[in-house]
Amino acid sequence: MLSRENQILLGCGALAVLLSYTAAWLDLPGPLVLALLLGVGVVLPFFVNERPDVGAFLSGDETAAERE
Repeated sequence: MLSRENQILLGCGALAVLLSYTAAWLDLPGPLVLALLLGVGVVLPFFVNERPDVGAFLSGDETAAERE
């Protein structure tokens, strides 16, 4: 079974690729597509994994933040 951190990384990575392809298909500027890819694929999972209360909120486990 995947850990919570790995699930968040995989989900954000898949979302980043999907959003960047959509942005490129809509002919948005290249720097904006790159910023979207890096922001959702790298920065977002970093902050979600560093904040246990946000990760618990996303996973639906309300007691995880209380345990840590």
